[in-house]
Amino acid sequence: MFKRNWKIVSLAVFGAIFFVVYLYLYLPTAPKYPKYLILNQPDESINYFFIRELALNNRFGLPEPLAGITASQVHPRSTTVVNGAIVPIGFPGVIVIFGLLMKLLVKIFGIGNFNLLAAALTPFLAAVTPLFFYGFLRRVWDERCALLSAVLLFFLPPWWYYASRQFQHNSLLVFLIVAGLYFFVCGAASRECCHSERQRIFLFAVLPHANVVIPSVSEESYH
Repeated sequence: MFKRNWKIVSLAVFGAIFFVVYLYLYLPTAPKYPKYLILNQPDESINYFFIRELALNNRFGLPEPLAGITASQVHPRSTTVVNGAIVPIGFPGVIVIFGLLMKLLVKIFGIGNFNLLAAALTPFLAAVTPLFFYGFLRRVWDERCALLSAVLLFFLPPWWYYASRQFQHNSLLVFLIVAGLYFFVCGAASRECCHSERQRIFLFAVLPHANVVIPSVSEESYH
């Protein structure tokens, strides 16, 4: 059994190791709830704040009583004012996805672990993406190429960098694309897969990406 699956087991071990590597900067410093994480990147700070608002307070905006005085022109970066409330405009897709995931995780592990759980989402996705990458490539090229590519992805400097930026959208976007491609080739390779099923698999593989990509592109319209 192990001989047959040793490649997947090896990638899973790599994933566990690099999950800790990607997360280690936050492990000793993540404060307990209700304190806020202190982030040195404005977009990450905004994403974290609204993920927290959505997960804990079931709202996607923050009321701004002074919006009328400032004609809705004074607000933090990556936000705007809509109907007297500050709302995110940079990457709302990642806020919705992580916010909904955090709702579930808080119910399971408790609100006291909110900050650590929120910070762990991106490193976890970055750690499992190479497994989906391997599964996709082995069906397109060969086992050796797929294994080498998946292992190198763990060490790829841009991947390592963005995996350590817990509230950026980049790792989530790549995860959705790779996972979507994996499920697409798995479904398309099935002999029982009819034409209509292929269309549904294709939509399942592609549509989730729009939740992250389209809001990111549309941000340009606000500059």
